[in-house]
Amino acid sequence: MKRKMIGAASAYIAGLFFASFFTGNWYILLPAALFILLIGRLRKYGRYDYIVIASFFILGTALSYGKTAYISRAEREYSGETFTFTGTVEDIRKYSGGKVMYTLKGRSDGRRKLKVRLYTDDKDARYGDRIIAVNCEAVFPESDYLYDSKSSFRAAGISFTLDSPDSVSIEHTGRKRLKNAAMSYRDDMISEMRIVLGEERGSFLAGMVFGQKQGLDENTKTSLYRSGIGHIMAVSGLHISIIAAAVMCLWKMLGFGRLESMILTDSVAAVMILLADSPVSAIRAAIMMNFLYAAGLFRRQNDTFNSLAAAVLLIGLADPGCIYSSGFILSVAGTFGIGVFGPFMTKKFKTDTVWQKLFRQFVIMLCTSVFIMPFSMLYFGETSLISPITNIVLLPFCTFVLLLGVIYVFSMGALPVLPAAGAVIRALLRMTDKLSGIGGTWFASGSDMIVYITFILGAAAALVMIVTGSRRYTAVAIAAGCSIVFISSAISGASMYNTFTAAVLGKESNAAIVITYRGETEVIDLSGHYRSPEYVSRFLKTSDISSVDTAILTRDVQSQYSAYCSALGSAAPERWIISGDTPIYGESSVENMGSGGCVWDNGGRSIEYNDGVLTISASGRNIVIVPAGKLAGDISGADMVILYGKSDKEYEFPEGCEVIYLDKKEENSLNNFTVTISGSGRIRKRRL
Repeated sequence: MKRKMIGAASAYIAGLFFASFFTGNWYILLPAALFILLIGRLRKYGRYDYIVIASFFILGTALSYGKTAYISRAEREYSGETFTFTGTVEDIRKYSGGKVMYTLKGRSDGRRKLKVRLYTDDKDARYGDRIIAVNCEAVFPESDYLYDSKSSFRAAGISFTLDSPDSVSIEHTGRKRLKNAAMSYRDDMISEMRIVLGEERGSFLAGMVFGQKQGLDENTKTSLYRSGIGHIMAVSGLHISIIAAAVMCLWKMLGFGRLESMILTDSVAAVMILLADSPVSAIRAAIMMNFLYAAGLFRRQNDTFNSLAAAVLLIGLADPGCIYSSGFILSVAGTFGIGVFGPFMTKKFKTDTVWQKLFRQFVIMLCTSVFIMPFSMLYFGETSLISPITNIVLLPFCTFVLLLGVIYVFSMGALPVLPAAGAVIRALLRMTDKLSGIGGTWFASGSDMIVYITFILGAAAALVMIVTGSRRYTAVAIAAGCSIVFISSAISGASMYNTFTAAVLGKESNAAIVITYRGETEVIDLSGHYRSPEYVSRFLKTSDISSVDTAILTRDVQSQYSAYCSALGSAAPERWIISGDTPIYGESSVENMGSGGCVWDNGGRSIEYNDGVLTISASGRNIVIVPAGKLAGDISGADMVILYGKSDKEYEFPEGCEVIYLDKKEENSLNNFTVTISGSGRIRKRRL
């Protein structure tokens, strides 16, 4: 039964994965089938095992195709049309400036039901209210370097965003009173936490208890992830396990029986999941917790792998779109690492002394980090190298803070536990900030190639474990794989050291340029868009660039200076050059370029900026980056021209010159890409 459950869950998720990411690539099925046959021979699978695996793979594939087709059909139905949409509020996300994002479930003009999003002014709508958006258009998600909108929409089952409605009206229905009461209470608790502890520490506690991280500074989030404890900011299995263990101890002290304790613990977990807005990772943990306690209740032995498989299968059957959720994937990977892979690798470890127990726990954490590493690099572009240590040292303090936060929430703020929580949070933030600033404590992928290599080597190590069943061979395979990844990254970084690279970042006509060459980095913000610092920050993190030498701001310099300082954090440059003569208030070290522009030449490359036009020369090749409406002068020597912004003019370009127009959706139009010039003068471009 255990083998069939694990096989069914694995086959079903494989079917979802195949249908979601390998559509049309049917040739992959042949090696996959051969792999299953190999494993079946080694594990002595019977006929019914193969039937279960095949059936659930087909089921997963069919459901994923069906859901994707249902969502995609909306593009054919609504594209280019104006319509009135009527829907019920399913989710509410508030933003600064009185803006809000509503998730609506409804229909327009009698068509089939869809889930859509509406970004508008705050209408004071509540869950269950009806919203009518009159004469709006559908905007379909497009994945961007900064945010994978397509996967996010598919994970949530959302078809499109409502755009440019003539009017938005609300009908208060009085439905979903429990949900509204829970969300209102949560918002009140978060507000109290921030008032008592301050914005940063209050947001930290709100993130731990409710998974709400909106008030946390980006640099604080980066420090938490690089120090290896960023997972505490998402309500997951760790949170449910800690709360359940504490509650079970309380019920035991009060003399409750097993069944009563299980029911009461489930009730507490359900309340916390509701207050956290029902994250899939917490639901998965709650399902596994019930398997665990049910096993004890009925005098059966619980198996973590079997429970995880059952939880994954139940969630996947209820929501095939979970395969697109990074939270779901990371939760499953982390649980497998700490509950299955880690215990397998440490099964024969002695635990007679405290040091032996600590060493075993360290190895389990190390195994978990290794298992999560490919997924962390895929979703975040980096992974912590010190997480096995920090999770042992810092998690007890995080557990203490979490329990204090839960006590505060369930006591309705009556118990004065926030000052103690705030003191521990202050210490945690200081430690993570120091740890993340130490070189070598985190590893950035640097390129997609390194991520692919990591997954391939991880799959190879898993194959060694399955085929041999040997802990020693598995450990050798993992060590060899990690060595290859780090060496490959070092070689890739060294090869790029003498390669001139210009990254063009932003969305559509907004452009910020990051130039790297021989260990020096310059940032030139050309359009002054408020989100440009976020694009630059992401590129620096994923490219393993820890500092910027010079930043040049050309538009909206006052606000952009503050935004870049906040987004870049410790990577913020000491040298700033700004366009115009207006100084940055309170910053006498900032250089003003005036209206004459600036030029700098360093080691075989030259960069010139003047009146919106950026000219880059390296290895005898010239790249011109210019607003479409300002293209003028002699560009006969340009090898590449990058235009951004809108213009109706028609230009003639030199023969052989490659032209990229960021504001048009053409074959040669790119957003978020790098241009590299090798020592031989060869120009290459690569989409990020």
